[in-house]
Amino acid sequence: MSDDGISSAFNEGALQIRRINDLQDNINRLKLNPLMFNPTTQTYNYEAILTCTSSLLSEVWSKMSAKEKTEGEKIRILVEDFIKYRPVFTEYHEESFGNVKIKRMLNTSNWEDIKRLLNIFELRVREYLEEHDLTAPKQEEEGGWD
Repeated sequence: MSDDGISSAFNEGALQIRRINDLQDNINRLKLNPLMFNPTTQTYNYEAILTCTSSLLSEVWSKMSAKEKTEGEKIRILVEDFIKYRPVFTEYHEESFGNVKIKRMLNTSNWEDIKRLLNIFELRVREYLEEHDLTAPKQEEEGGWD
């Protein structure tokens, strides 16, 4: 309600569903090439996936129980720490004729672990969204798609 006592036509629920849909679309696009460096965000796509998934968690946060919040936060921190302390790429410098090139080498073991953790985090957040009715209705629910 505005200061003059008139109700606003602003619908936060519709905007929230739009944000959730946009975040899920972003995650799906980023997953096409998660190891690509993204010049827009100055991060690798797998790091952007973590950011988008964390944003999805924030969208459902107010509806979650204390137990769900604790679980979601633990998973998020685990993934963040894993990325921080077990990097996907190892950088090294290669010097040739006075020129120094920065080379990156993929740590396959770390990448497989991070990929698995990102997937667990994403699936759990999507479950939270579904459990708290922040997803599209299911066809089998009352009324179906009609």
